[in-house]
Amino acid sequence: MREFDADAPDFFKYNDCIQNDKEQGKPLKVIYKIEGKYAKQAHQYLVNTMGIGELKLICCYWGTDVYPSTSFVNPKDHMLYHVVFSSEETIEHDWNKITFHLSIEALREDI
Repeated sequence: MREFDADAPDFFKYNDCIQNDKEQGKPLKVIYKIEGKYAKQAHQYLVNTMGIGELKLICCYWGTDVYPSTSFVNPKDHMLYHVVFSSEETIEHDWNKITFHLSIEALREDI
């Protein structure tokens, strides 16, 4: 997440970048993985920096209550981003055994 926020903690691990120049708006999505043992800290960081909602058990995974995403304007580039923070499928509150995912997506072209 250091590419997006230089102050981000090290437990945000870069996973993938998906760039689609053929889709409307030319979306760019960056995905990070967070070990479950850091999920509470990661969530609090995202609350403080991006204003995401509370984590709740939604069917069989953990996600924020603002489904499907939180909108966030980055003060550095003034772009609108959509942020999703959720877990792998789980019905237990045993976060040490699962991985959370953070997806940050923006359109690079006006629609």
